[in-house]
Amino acid sequence: MISALRVFGRSVSDLWYQVIGYAFCNVTVLVGMLLVIPGPPLLLALLEVATESARYNERPEVTALLRAAWRNFLSAWRLAIAHLLGLLVVVVSLYFYGDFAGRGAVWALPLVVLTLCIGWTWFGVMLFSGALLVRSERGALIAVRNGLVLFTHYPGFSSVLLALAALTTLVSLVLTPLFILVTISFLAVLSTRATTWALREEGVLPPAVEPEEQPLQF
Repeated sequence: MISALRVFGRSVSDLWYQVIGYAFCNVTVLVGMLLVIPGPPLLLALLEVATESARYNERPEVTALLRAAWRNFLSAWRLAIAHLLGLLVVVVSLYFYGDFAGRGAVWALPLVVLTLCIGWTWFGVMLFSGALLVRSERGALIAVRNGLVLFTHYPGFSSVLLALAALTTLVSLVLTPLFILVTISFLAVLSTRATTWALREEGVLPPAVEPEEQPLQF
């Protein structure tokens, strides 16, 4: 839990020191989501921009976002389809077993709980898989598999971050300007930081060196 809080705090710091660049990127991604077709590529591109910003202390730029979206268009849609199919299976299963449970079928209750656990795990996969995809060219399905591996290796860490991300999103939906300007960018930064932490724990990335990836101050 302490590690998750540190990652969350570091993500807030990253966003704060680069808030202008991330605000422009946030609005661009939001417009793309409203237009549907460019939505997934822009979301994946935002993860790439956040990864590069954390790695090289670069200011997030809309031009870099658009280039990354064009470059990763097909990969982003493959990942989005995989995410949506997983969510569809969870929602349909929850509705099916929940209907039986509502009618008093005792056997359906454990299946409802199991479906909720699977759904939570799938959100954990979504937390990691996009950030993993922009780090690798091995494809969307490999990113999904590796996201599942990271979630199952660090379920406590991932669950705390998912809860914090959900809370942040709910607050942002109430405070609409926050959602329009920074929330999507913050979730991308959080996903990037969480993936970096998990990869370091796995030994895939070298340990952090202090001072670690200090954000630009301007």
